[in-house]
Amino acid sequence: MKFLKLFNQTAIGLLFFSSSLYSAVQIIQPSENAYEEIQEALILAEPGDVIRLTAGIFHLQDSLSLDIKGVQIEGEGMDQTILNFSDQQSGAQGLSITSDNVTLQDFSVQNAKGDAIKAKGYDGIVYRNQYEVTADYDGDGGAIESLDSYIVFDANQIQLVENNPNLGNAYLLIARLYASSANSCGSDEFEKKMVYVAALNKAIRARSVDPSISDRANSYIKSYSASKPDKTLIFTKGKTPGTSFRIGCWIGETVTIPN
Repeated sequence: MKFLKLFNQTAIGLLFFSSSLYSAVQIIQPSENAYEEIQEALILAEPGDVIRLTAGIFHLQDSLSLDIKGVQIEGEGMDQTILNFSDQQSGAQGLSITSDNVTLQDFSVQNAKGDAIKAKGYDGIVYRNQYEVTADYDGDGGAIESLDSYIVFDANQIQLVENNPNLGNAYLLIARLYASSANSCGSDEFEKKMVYVAALNKAIRARSVDPSISDRANSYIKSYSASKPDKTLIFTKGKTPGTSFRIGCWIGETVTIPN
């Protein structure tokens, strides 16, 4: 494989102890064989290993999969390390995860056939400074379509880490996760549409804390605003605008019924 393998040690004195005291760092660069190199690294990884993808665009033709626990996949920045599945020929998602305690950070996923990242049957996953981009986003504040198809996860098992409280992309990720759960977190039309109110709040928060992503946040805001309950539905359900409503499911958040 054309990747570098390094080792992180906690102290030089640990050199003579068990290899479990340090973990491998595998560095992979974009190349014609990027898919084979990344997938082989995912197969051969051991708990605690780090798979580091350098800056650049990785053109991938098939789905990636990871079933080793405790692995970290990291890039060099959301806008620097890009996994592009435009030429995907097989697989239903970009990256499939079926293992525990995985961390994904500092990269983006583009144009997967189905879900950008699908994590099922796991216990604990961290998304840090990471997001996916869909071809439906036109970059001009237009609506984002198929919001329920990009990240699939097990309820009550996801942990979003925001190292920077002003990190707007983290709020946009939460907004997308909320929106993707509308059907499963609501038992009727009103409850489902209230989930979009929670997603809308996160998108507005993202724009507020990070003006540099205003265009992208505005597209989310436009989409979620169109999905919130209207006055007729609110009246039909016997609800009062301006009062609190508790969203159940894994979200567990209280929002305000829109006016």
